[in-house]
Amino acid sequence: MKTLFLSLMLLASSAAFAGNEGPQAAPVPPPNPTVAKASVHSFFTPQDSAKTTIVEVLRSGQVKLSLQYFDASRNKTSNMLRLSPELTRKIVALVAKVEAGKLVDPTPEDPGCFDAPYTSFKAVKDNGQEIEIAANSACKHMLKQPRNGADAELERILKSLLDLAWSAQTGIDL
Repeated sequence: MKTLFLSLMLLASSAAFAGNEGPQAAPVPPPNPTVAKASVHSFFTPQDSAKTTIVEVLRSGQVKLSLQYFDASRNKTSNMLRLSPELTRKIVALVAKVEAGKLVDPTPEDPGCFDAPYTSFKAVKDNGQEIEIAANSACKHMLKQPRNGADAELERILKSLLDLAWSAQTGIDL
């Protein structure tokens, strides 16, 4: 009888702990699909023109173009192009080197202007954190400080993609 009781106790205790191998690690979310983006926000534009143009570089190498209008029903997102695997890896590596900072006007003594478009260049970390590495605002070129070579190279690539998007929209070759 003691043996039967002991066997039942062991069976019951093992069933209570089945599938519970201790604390489970939280699942690791996949990296954010967007690794970098650039955007131009125009303030005084005709109603039929896009007020915001966004170019996003995805981890897959796909580059998406989004046009946002005053009339949201006209908004469009399309695949603009696919980058080579080498350039995609380079962009991912540059983003990994970007560190947080704040935008600074390197020439505060120079005059600015009003009503100019706002252009933004951002690195997007795996967790979705966006770090603005440079911006054109009020006719001033703002740079993130501290700044490193990765910031400058990523800004150059994003500027080229914005220029390409603008050329595709307007038919004007830059």
